[in-house]
Amino acid sequence: MAEQQPPTGGAGAGSPQQPSAPAQPPVPAAAPDPPETTEQRVDKLKFWVRFAAAAAVLAAILGAVALFAAIDANKTEKQDATSVGGQVSELQAEVDDLTKSTAGATELAAEANDDVKTLRSRVTKLNTTVSKLSDDVTKDSDDISSLETDLEELTDRVDQIAKAQEKEASGGE
Repeated sequence: MAEQQPPTGGAGAGSPQQPSAPAQPPVPAAAPDPPETTEQRVDKLKFWVRFAAAAAVLAAILGAVALFAAIDANKTEKQDATSVGGQVSELQAEVDDLTKSTAGATELAAEANDDVKTLRSRVTKLNTTVSKLSDDVTKDSDDISSLETDLEELTDRVDQIAKAQEKEASGGE
């Protein structure tokens, strides 16, 4: 706690002191993030595959825009036909390459979606298997407990019979 000091002389000697602001409590440290699950990893993979496909489509569109801009620029500058033809051929080749890349990215996205479906199916099957095994273990545990109880009862009965035979052998005392 803060100690109050007596007022010092001067203009402020008769004025009341203002209370100091209370100390702020310490901020607790943030808990570490839990490890990623398979489903979270699959979702991230799907996001990046779709992002790559979108980027490839955008690149193809930009290539087409560049092609049209070059064609338009060539018309306005009225360059000779051979240089324009060469540039158009180059641009068309670039557009073809971008189209192939886009098709490849689309195929990759489709494959990734198929992989996601397969992984989800496998995870579901594994969950079912784990659940079944858990049920089997519970049943086996119950069976073992029952056998242990029966064994204890049988052991007690054998002890009783043994004591009765000892008693009978010693003359019934």
